[in-house]
Amino acid sequence: MKLQDIFRNSDFEKVFDYICKIDPKSKGSKFSYMTAFEFLCDMKAQSGYLIEFKESTYENTPDIKIACAELDGYPWKMAIGGEVSVPHETPNDIIAAVALYNLTFYGFSPDERRSQLNKWFGKPTDGEPQEEDLLTDETKSLEPDPIELSDDEYDRAYDIYGEAVLKDLRELAQNGDRYGQFYLGRAYDQGLYGLNRDMSEAFRLYQDSAAQGYFKAQNNLAQCYEHGWGTAQDLAKAKELYAEASKAPNTQGYPEENLGFLELADGNKEQAIEWFQKAAFKGDVVCKQYVWYLQRQPKWTKGV
Repeated sequence: MKLQDIFRNSDFEKVFDYICKIDPKSKGSKFSYMTAFEFLCDMKAQSGYLIEFKESTYENTPDIKIACAELDGYPWKMAIGGEVSVPHETPNDIIAAVALYNLTFYGFSPDERRSQLNKWFGKPTDGEPQEEDLLTDETKSLEPDPIELSDDEYDRAYDIYGEAVLKDLRELAQNGDRYGQFYLGRAYDQGLYGLNRDMSEAFRLYQDSAAQGYFKAQNNLAQCYEHGWGTAQDLAKAKELYAEASKAPNTQGYPEENLGFLELADGNKEQAIEWFQKAAFKGDVVCKQYVWYLQRQPKWTKGV
């Protein structure tokens, strides 16, 4: 059975409960997990690899019955299309939980995952400010610890923290700060800090930031045009923005990979390979697999 079929036959509430057993800190990221879960259920899958679940424990935690380290860092399109192998009969909800946790890592999208790990573990970001760097010390001090608080206490504390974050980001955005515009746009994009998702507002803020040359905003704005989020779909404009974003030296290969998939959908195999090679050169190692695979295909049909 393909991993996407397992997701589609799983109950998200049970999936999320099991994720919280794997990692209690995840209980503060339910919306992000739910968004990722729904996206993975609905997205168009590509033929992927065999995904093997193994018997394992993690830090002597008996609640974890299976491990799926092979999914760590997988591109979603290929992972969700992979055939699943399990050592014995395991409920779909548990398979989906372990896969969702490994694929998204706290529910983050692929674009956010690496920058979040870099922030946690101190990898240099070429001087580019992360969201936390933009917040006041007072706001940072309000961030709640999900391990130390009950669910109700955490929810109340997070509401207070969210209000403070939004105040900081709005002030920056109103003053024309491109980083503040981007992170506020992302908050509307993902429904963070108590906001309702508003792709029209996210699109507007991404536009403001992208106009000032911020490559992350250009990449996200391109995604809006690609998928018709908050604006009319315009694939030509999406390609233009991905190409513009790719000029930045520290993209980690994301706009290049996105542009590669657009070229592939149009049947432009050689252009797709070129963009995947550029993505791999900037650190997106998965794109090496795409290059290897495409170079061995005798022909490529548009839309495949």
